[in-house]
Amino acid sequence: MILGTYKIDYESGPIQEKNLISNSMYKEVVRPINSAIDYIESLNRGKKTPESIKLRGFVRDTFGEYFTDNSPIFFAIESGVIELNVNQGNHNCKITKVNVLATK
Repeated sequence: MILGTYKIDYESGPIQEKNLISNSMYKEVVRPINSAIDYIESLNRGKKTPESIKLRGFVRDTFGEYFTDNSPIFFAIESGVIELNVNQGNHNCKITKVNVLATK
């Protein structure tokens, strides 16, 4: 289930719109599907297959571009700074709720 949609406006220019999902939804639904995709593609020398493409489409159609309630983007909602590891740097951003109703 999508908990809300957020617009992420980075100070450096890019703007993204992403859906918020719970970390438990990620662990219970998305991660097992991603693991299945990885396994299927490993059997095909790392290349996509019709089955893996179908599974990717399911995740995309169900959740869209997403982030979880246990992610740097979520924790940046109030502070406006996405805390990343040293190699990625920190990013200043403005995160705005676009839709806070559950949509899926």
